Amino acid sequence: MPLISLTLEMKDTNAVLLSSANPWPRMLTAREAARYLGFKTTKVLKGIPIKPKPLHFLGAPSRNLFDRHELDRWLDLLAGLTSTPQSEELSPYDSWKAGAHV
Repeated sequence: MPLISLTLEMKDTNAVLLSSANPWPRMLTAREAARYLGFKTTKVLKGIPIKPKPLHFLGAPSRNLFDRHELDRWLDLLAGLTSTPQSEELSPYDSWKAGAHV
């Protein structure tokens, strides 16, 4: 099994874990999500069903970021790679928010 090298890149006050298999960070700003999808930022903010999640870091202001895995699942649905939307199931974030982590 091949090893995946990981690097840690510092952006502002947040550490971003990058993988050689996928150079995109897990959580994306609206601008980054637009680049990832090949859309304009306004399309990402107003025209897709995936919404950003509010993330709070210690000592840093709250940021609304898009989960790249949710974007990938949405693209898979559009491409016909999955037959049903996973919106019926809670995302890991929504499950945590609903108290499943307790």
